[in-house]
Amino acid sequence: MRRAVALLIGSLLLLAGCGGDQGEDLPQVSGKFGEKPTVTLPKGEPGKEFRVKTLIEGDGPEVKKGDILFAHLLLKRWQGDEELGATYDSNQLYATPAPIGTGQMPKALDEGLVGKKAGSRVLMVVPPEKGYGANPPQGSPIKPDDTLVFVVDVYGSYPPSASATGRPVGKTDPKLPTVQGQPGEKPTIKLPPGAAPKQLVSQVLVEGTGPEVKAGQFLIGQYVGVIWPGGKEFDASWNRQQPAAFQIGTGQVIKGWDEGLVGKKTGSRVLLVIPPDKGYGTSGRPEVGIKGTDTLVFVVDILGSR
Repeated sequence: MRRAVALLIGSLLLLAGCGGDQGEDLPQVSGKFGEKPTVTLPKGEPGKEFRVKTLIEGDGPEVKKGDILFAHLLLKRWQGDEELGATYDSNQLYATPAPIGTGQMPKALDEGLVGKKAGSRVLMVVPPEKGYGANPPQGSPIKPDDTLVFVVDVYGSYPPSASATGRPVGKTDPKLPTVQGQPGEKPTIKLPPGAAPKQLVSQVLVEGTGPEVKAGQFLIGQYVGVIWPGGKEFDASWNRQQPAAFQIGTGQVIKGWDEGLVGKKTGSRVLLVIPPDKGYGTSGRPEVGIKGTDTLVFVVDILGSR
């Protein structure tokens, strides 16, 4: 289901548009930011202009050109008042596959969302002339001459190279891995000699100045993970040039993340040493080389949470 929703949203965002007037004949949207909205369409025809309206004004940083945007989305077809997809249903944030505002993403996103603040809810109405017209993508639920309605909850946006921004506090235990790397660059992890700790380790390497991460929020961050013993890298958001988003403290990720990152400040870089019982357990993850006895080491840069 999660993959189907992601593919649907991805295909539906290949739109084009331009700015337009904001009249009183816009859809009515109710509900809180972060919760799936209820969208009531007005009677009559949708009009021919691409229209954008901020329904909830956020208080976070503005979406900038060149950033990767993170958001919850709901998409409806005006004709027939039919919902076509929503990330709220899968509890996964949508992340733009390319930097926004640079011409690599649809104009509807570039022009409609650049400059909006994190925490904002934005309504967009995209008519067929500025979308797919008579030629919707093959396999898409969009029909010829559909007008599309988007509700977008903006969680934040970050450059592909975003990293921790706080004050380095160093590492005091020589039995723990050493982490090196300049801001904006993928950190490297060097394992010490000897056995891995038996208990979860969560150590702040860079102390951020932002709000503390709370259970139930979406954490947006950069990370790299290696296996102890051996030091083999098995995953890294840096390699994809795209930060990642996870709901934290709710069981969506491994226990080591839930327990080791809740309470840490935004802007921090955190070293996590995660024993098997707080990682992938005795089954491990053979597809990426993790055995049931392996300890995992992550370096996580907390870019934001909401």
